[in-house]
Amino acid sequence: MSDDPLIGQTLDRRYRITQRLSAGGAGIVYKAQHNRLDRPFAVKVLTGGLETDEESVARFEREARVTSRFTHPNIVEITDFGVDDTFGIYLVMEYVPGVTVKQLVNWNGRLETQFALEMAQQICSGLAAAHAQGIIHRDIKSQNIMVIEQEEDEPPIAKILDFGIAGLADGANNAERLTRTGILMGTPTYMSPEQTIGHRPDHLCDIYSFGCVFYEMLTGRPPFKGDTPFETLTMHQRQQPVVPSTAVDEADWPQMVDDLILHCLQKKKLDRPQSFKIVEAQVRDAMDALGDSAEEDDAHPTIRMDLNRALEAMARGESLDSQHPDNPTPDRFEGGMNTMKMELTEHARKGGAGASSPNNPIVDPAAEEAAAVSGQSRWALFAIMAGMALLGGLAVYLLGNLLQ
Repeated sequence: MSDDPLIGQTLDRRYRITQRLSAGGAGIVYKAQHNRLDRPFAVKVLTGGLETDEESVARFEREARVTSRFTHPNIVEITDFGVDDTFGIYLVMEYVPGVTVKQLVNWNGRLETQFALEMAQQICSGLAAAHAQGIIHRDIKSQNIMVIEQEEDEPPIAKILDFGIAGLADGANNAERLTRTGILMGTPTYMSPEQTIGHRPDHLCDIYSFGCVFYEMLTGRPPFKGDTPFETLTMHQRQQPVVPSTAVDEADWPQMVDDLILHCLQKKKLDRPQSFKIVEAQVRDAMDALGDSAEEDDAHPTIRMDLNRALEAMARGESLDSQHPDNPTPDRFEGGMNTMKMELTEHARKGGAGASSPNNPIVDPAAEEAAAVSGQSRWALFAIMAGMALLGGLAVYLLGNLLQ
């Protein structure tokens, strides 16, 4: 019997809550049965006082508006949204029974290479569609990617969850007021360097976070993970990632996969691939280079192996949120996996990436780019002035000769 008081209650006279599925930074997700349609849905409600926080409510409402603008096979569909006297603000999504990428990594250590490439390609496809609509996710992480079992003749499908802190690139929904400069919003393990210092996220932040997830799928661990969230943020700014193929024994993926991941993880955002269409094309090239080992078997047994192990464990009642005893890559930093919000000044006070000193200078990728452009401009100005002086001297010399 669950201790959750909402289990068994009916939301808005339509959705009967049957099971608690997960909890995150913005709310709790439940499984619910629609009384009239007789089909399951996932219902997300605000909790812990967030429903009375104006910014959290605005962010929660935006999740419904943003993600209901378009549909895509790799994006979880929003189907309803409203306010209930008991539950407060709620969001209804399609129910997608499956497991998260994080749970798969917990249970399998790392994902089989072909499986990881398949999931990466689908994630890119979904995010490319979102970016084409001007929508930035801002919190891509392995917990926000659900892997769904399909019919036996179809491979599993990845679906991106939780656009709860998503923002419109054009700022039409006042995202700049909801995620302000000086506020860190996201998950430390997957945040881009510019996010760690409070810069407003853009589509290139999603590309960096995707690189972290792709790295984790192949190696069993994210590229950066310190003992505290603040240490992790600092690593994103200053530390170069270990090449993925050297982080595991007997890596079986082509060199271009290493190159792509490291390209996504560049500290300066303009050094990364500039769109998910570019990334997706490179993932497909890597899949072609790897070769489809499942071509001779329509059931795709190798792709299903990692997912089947996890689903069987769930059927036995085992929790996939903790590490499997046989997992060779234990996660010692679970505290850094949740979406967080904190003032940048607090981050600096803790001695993290926001703390600057002569021996520990802050690394601001955007500032570095601006400084580089500024330096180039100064040299250009110097060259122009020197050229003008030379031309002036030549003119004086010629004029003097004419007057003689």
